[in-house]
Amino acid sequence: MRPMINKVNHLHVYVNDLAKAADWYQNILGFQPLSGFEIWHSDSGPLMLASGEVKLALFVKPNSPSNIIAFEASGEEFIAWIQHLTESQLAFNVKDHQITFSAYFSDPAGNGIEITTNDHQYVGGHYAS
Repeated sequence: MRPMINKVNHLHVYVNDLAKAADWYQNILGFQPLSGFEIWHSDSGPLMLASGEVKLALFVKPNSPSNIIAFEASGEEFIAWIQHLTESQLAFNVKDHQITFSAYFSDPAGNGIEITTNDHQYVGGHYAS
């Protein structure tokens, strides 16, 4: 019998500039350095960051592949994210997927970030795209 996978432990994110990326993930998305993982950190990573139960491992890779990280939000949180992204003057777009809404934007290295919500009815009543 195959064992179950119950949650994501961490995501690898490839960046060009580790310090710039860490600053962006901290200031825009609220991630903080993860205590206890400093032994792994070098000039090329990984630098472990966390926000709640979500963990990222930032690695330097000169020709960064394009990754997309999708974070889940409630309907209210999604509306708050739209306001935050607007106030941060980040370029983003919102897509109505008929049953979900997603906001798409990129980190400084070009990795895609998605904030998604399954609360389509709530967001549809509070957000005009």
